[in-house]
Amino acid sequence: MVLRGRYRSPFFRILHRYKLYMYRCALLMGSNVAAADLVNEIVIFEAKLAAISEPEVVAHNPRRVYNLMALRTLEGAIPEVRWTYFLNLVLRDVGVSMDLNDHVVVTHPMYLKKLSRLLKGVSRPLRCLPSWW
Repeated sequence: MVLRGRYRSPFFRILHRYKLYMYRCALLMGSNVAAADLVNEIVIFEAKLAAISEPEVVAHNPRRVYNLMALRTLEGAIPEVRWTYFLNLVLRDVGVSMDLNDHVVVTHPMYLKKLSRLLKGVSRPLRCLPSWW
């Protein structure tokens, strides 16, 4: 009987409707029922993603946000992302190419490190989610 209040809370109803919305969107986009069942995993992942987000105080501190580093250093610190490949892909339409000796500004290095650790623990089907976003 203790849990009954939980199901009546506005938060639970909002979360339930959000999951239902995501489930229906997955089905509308051509997903099968089994793939749409990943909705709970997606919500758990989103909660973990929110938990690693940096507080607003850090986000607005220019000394903590401006971090100039070599692309080689970034690739070593966060190897889960192929940064050189990614940046060259993004910048190819403007005629810019980068190599490991170029420097980039990394605005939130701690967030990126936490994100890479989080992504290591994600199941294979959930790793395909960026195609949703």
